[in-house]
Amino acid sequence: MRKQHRITLATAVATSALTLLALSPWLDAPLADASQGEAFPDSDGDFLVDVLEFATLSDPASSDTDQDGIGDYMATVRYLSSDPRAGQAGIIDHEMRVLMSAEPRSDGSRAIWLHFLFRFAGDTMPTFEQFRPFVDWRGAQWPLEQVFGYGQIHLNMRQDPVEGLLVHAAVEIGSEDDLRFIIPHQYTFGAVASIDGKRMTRGVFVQTIDGISGDAGVFSTLVPVGANQVAFQVLSEGDAENPFWASDRICILTFEVFSSGTSGHTCQVVEASCDPLDARVKCPPSCPQTVGSMLHFPGGITTIVGGG
Repeated sequence: MRKQHRITLATAVATSALTLLALSPWLDAPLADASQGEAFPDSDGDFLVDVLEFATLSDPASSDTDQDGIGDYMATVRYLSSDPRAGQAGIIDHEMRVLMSAEPRSDGSRAIWLHFLFRFAGDTMPTFEQFRPFVDWRGAQWPLEQVFGYGQIHLNMRQDPVEGLLVHAAVEIGSEDDLRFIIPHQYTFGAVASIDGKRMTRGVFVQTIDGISGDAGVFSTLVPVGANQVAFQVLSEGDAENPFWASDRICILTFEVFSSGTSGHTCQVVEASCDPLDARVKCPPSCPQTVGSMLHFPGGITTIVGGG
């Protein structure tokens, strides 16, 4: 019965919102055993799975890390840490966020998962005029399904009487080595969506930090932590075990828009430092050296910090 329930759930999501996840290339992929949360544990039951709590610097043992009355899933999908407008009372709207995690495989490698988080206002799936997942490298953008193959998929839903319909969809897109081989250095995985007339571009910026773990480097993402500020966060907790990382410090980057165009914003890092933080994070010794470097955000800064 559990297997039948799981298939029914996946079919319902895929059938009612095929455009939602551009699932046509993924429908033949095996479904992760996620009906009871086995694929991605959720220790505090807040619908934000543990690997994404780590990715967003929140606490997997607390459903409301900052104790502000807004659960971690809602804070994550609405970018509340960086978009104060989203925290205003009474704002109920469709929201989307894209994140990434690395999960161990039985052969010792690590699989890369792309996570799509949604909050839909109301209790039904809205109309999607567009949903286009992409991978962007320095302003050159490709449809995701043309670049990567797919492994397992994970689909989970929750209906909340206050928050609306919550959907978490994750797709296994390959291994860490696949990412290094196909697109090295810096890139953004994301999606352009138009939902009931609301258009959003959301994504996760991924970068390889070299010189930390042999020649391969360590994958990290940028987490919004304030106005025009982001923090490096390693893709997997295992990455932070390297002794060359500083303990209990986080790399904070402050950036300014250098240029803008139809492809998005190119920003320059103007400040970078390893700041103290009592959390499961580390700061690479190369952090201060990122001053002057350029970051390209397809669709603009709001792609990774929300708003707009």
